[in-house]
Amino acid sequence: MIQEDIKLHGGNIALPARVQYAENIRRRGEDFRAGDMLYERGRRLSAFDLALIATAGVAEVVVYRRARALVIATGDELISPGKPLRPGQIYESNRLATVLQLRQLSVMADDGGTVADDGDALRDLLEHARDYDFVITSGGASVGDHDLVKQVLSEIGEINFWKVKIKPGKPIAFGRIGELTHFFALPGNPVSSLVTFKLFVEPAIMAWHHAAPVFLELRATAANGFRRITGRTEFLRAQLYTENGVLVARALSGQGSHMMGTLRETNGFIRVDADSTGFDRGESVVVTPLTTGLF
Repeated sequence: MIQEDIKLHGGNIALPARVQYAENIRRRGEDFRAGDMLYERGRRLSAFDLALIATAGVAEVVVYRRARALVIATGDELISPGKPLRPGQIYESNRLATVLQLRQLSVMADDGGTVADDGDALRDLLEHARDYDFVITSGGASVGDHDLVKQVLSEIGEINFWKVKIKPGKPIAFGRIGELTHFFALPGNPVSSLVTFKLFVEPAIMAWHHAAPVFLELRATAANGFRRITGRTEFLRAQLYTENGVLVARALSGQGSHMMGTLRETNGFIRVDADSTGFDRGESVVVTPLTTGLF
């Protein structure tokens, strides 16, 4: 019986007319018991998890150390926000987005700044980055005359793969520098950089931390149609919402890899498989919510 349901009369208490047997009793061991496994290996501990661990009387737990990462943007055309643009220049945003996403994944991310399209400067910077667990660049991984990242990486390290059949994000490279450092060269187009981070860098960070992989895919109903030519698996920026208890996905207009405006409404991707020509309104589609750090 909870105290709020009784009445005090001097030194006596009056109970409600009906009292349920064994009601409001907290039994020993009903939550967890000695010897119970509270958490399996591979879980990222949240504030809720730590509260449970403390409730169990555990003062310390063994964890893996946080990864260290260096983030670099490459390109002569890049300029920091807040400065006036000159012809041929664009504002650099990939570095900020990558650093913040890494920190959401508990990575100790350092901002390495912007490097011009100069092979010697890039080579020197990467040579001095061998103490990092990850080096992540943006730009310079395609096939242009000034795309030097892949060339420099092949000289001082090894390339495990270059280019993937996805859209956006085809010109991504991955490799190693020495025995310690994992290297990702993300595309320069801002949306391509964000997509490849989600698809490649985030799972790699989770694996490095010995975490259980989490890549949530759900079924949703298409709010509008989308048509395209087959060839690459495509990830469409989408707005996910529920309507009458049903998950709905609306493919946003403006899917160019340079177009950031759609990010104001983007909270997920619609996956269109390589052999698919698209979908019609009302069809079932596969979506991935844009959540991070769920391991």
